[in-house]
Amino acid sequence: MDPARIYALGFSQGTHVAELLAAPALAAALSAPGAPRFAATAGLYGACGRDPVPPTLPAQVEYLQPDIDRPLLLLLAEGDNETPASFCLGRLPKLKESGRPVEWHVYPDNVTHCWDCSTLNGQVKTDWRGSRVVYHHNDQVTEDSRKRVFEFFSRHGGAKP
Repeated sequence: MDPARIYALGFSQGTHVAELLAAPALAAALSAPGAPRFAATAGLYGACGRDPVPPTLPAQVEYLQPDIDRPLLLLLAEGDNETPASFCLGRLPKLKESGRPVEWHVYPDNVTHCWDCSTLNGQVKTDWRGSRVVYHHNDQVTEDSRKRVFEFFSRHGGAKP
């Protein structure tokens, strides 16, 4: 096995794990002793933290750590009101400016959470904030996000599509 070609990819809450694995201390805490680190991590329609903090949580939840040292790609959507892109857009530029290996792309406002979930197309729910969430499957964004993830991994270790 080539450790330079091992990646983590998360969707929604799985993005939180991908974000945590991009930071050395948290990656060590979540890994077996001596295990190789992921070459890069990526996440689709995840959150970077929670704004505002739900009353049931004692403090702000931060998934993006200031010491990220592994390449991290986040794919977000303006139309995602379950994990709004704004939760990340206030944090990502600051990390990038400090030299951290983060990249992101934001799809337009007609793209929603779970854009690749064909089985949830049209489903409606109420999220933890009481917001109404509607899922809309989008074939074009699904394919574009697949290409972006494989291109990103290819640049950071050599994954092939």
